[in-house]
Amino acid sequence: MASLQDEFSVEHKKQFRSAIGRLGGAAGMARASVQVEKSIPVRWQGEVVLKRWEMPELCQDISTPQCGLKSLDLSGNTLTPQDVSLLADALAKNRSIQRLNLWGCGVDDDGAEKLAKAFTRQQVDTYLTHLGLWGNNIGDMGVIKLAQWFQKDYKLQTLDLGQNHIGGQGAHAVAHALAGSGVQEIDLRYNDLSADSIVELAQTFGQSKLAKIDLRYHRVMLTAKDREAIVAAVGRHPKRQFLYNPFV
Repeated sequence: MASLQDEFSVEHKKQFRSAIGRLGGAAGMARASVQVEKSIPVRWQGEVVLKRWEMPELCQDISTPQCGLKSLDLSGNTLTPQDVSLLADALAKNRSIQRLNLWGCGVDDDGAEKLAKAFTRQQVDTYLTHLGLWGNNIGDMGVIKLAQWFQKDYKLQTLDLGQNHIGGQGAHAVAHALAGSGVQEIDLRYNDLSADSIVELAQTFGQSKLAKIDLRYHRVMLTAKDREAIVAAVGRHPKRQFLYNPFV
């Protein structure tokens, strides 16, 4: 029969092993955390100026599960169709980027469609809350593809499509998509909107919880009837903004 001293010794060893196990687990978690932090490529943070040969490396980095990059800003970099294809494929695999800015990157309708397909493939685990596409070459066909994506995306909150080539057909698709999406703010300044599409966007705004639509600097003359329809649709929302040019 085991003595009281033996039983105490056995119990003491169990407690010691348990404590060591807990310390080992905590140390492992700490090492993993440091490893993830170190895996975030520092040179892809902030405003990135890409050299011509760096796009494949960037895409490889953001495709990895360990990538913890929250924001990617490629504004001002001229992207070729091949660059956009590589980027779209990488973004489809990414699970961390929340803000993506591609201002003035030369993205056209084909590029917009590739991005839309990438975000659609990413849909289940998407984290994207902001997409900036100001100053590109996106027309109606490209924005229609983007609208088909963000209509079903409830995490995207702000969308910048200013200074593109979006006309009435594209604006109609945007208005339809906004009614069922999670987008709170959209910028459509400096586009080729029609009077009918502006009225339709106003009606969407009035019937939704959108916080802001900016349509200023459009190139169409609104009639008195158009302006009356806009005012009637928008109503008075002191904490919400529907911005347009009543007189051009």
